[in-house]
Amino acid sequence: MSDLARVNCVVSIRTKRPLPAEKDAMMTVVLNWPETDGGRVCVPATEGTPEMWLPLPELAKGRRITAVQICPFQNGDIWEINARYRLPEPPHRIGGEVLGIDFGVENFATLACSNGKTLIIDGRRLKSILRGDYKRRQRGNYSVRDEYRHRCRVEDYVCKSASVVLDFCKKNDVRSVLIGKGNTVSKLRNQCRVCSLWPDFPFDALFHRVQELCQREGIRAEAVNETYTSKASFLDND
Repeated sequence: MSDLARVNCVVSIRTKRPLPAEKDAMMTVVLNWPETDGGRVCVPATEGTPEMWLPLPELAKGRRITAVQICPFQNGDIWEINARYRLPEPPHRIGGEVLGIDFGVENFATLACSNGKTLIIDGRRLKSILRGDYKRRQRGNYSVRDEYRHRCRVEDYVCKSASVVLDFCKKNDVRSVLIGKGNTVSKLRNQCRVCSLWPDFPFDALFHRVQELCQREGIRAEAVNETYTSKASFLDND
């Protein structure tokens, strides 16, 4: 296996603001190939701030960090540190089953394996979260804390859903995952009662998360036309 074959891995940690600063001056900062010291990362000094050493997530300690993203939340009271590093790419599995995944609203993800096993990840809870957030935005009763809490809830739902997909792949000895992505979503926007929520559904986030987890286990994951992942027939006007 070549040393150049790598898999990107991203881990996060949240910490309190390390120094006082104007809230209006807070912005997202990205550092490429930063200086690290064990479990800390160096943020270079600027005109308004001194040099800082921030803690790294546990999984990133002792690894070669390729990039660090620092995102302030709650008016800068909480800082989220996303560390990116590379892992050796495991060999791809030979043999095994093929898994197809379709995305939706009521069923966030529908899994169908070539051995006949199926699994449905419920999307009604996620729809409820997005609908409540949409109503608060419309009423104008929406704060930065609400936005941060909403983002965390959606990310948690996506990560747990991707973990369920990975566990299903391991139990059924899946070697390849085909994720259906097409233009059906855009066609149904005008016909769907929850069309205002379509832009907020994290389909892309789930796709990238599943792809990342599968790559770590040597499972090939790719996007294909949803025609090849659905059993619906256009002859039946499905």
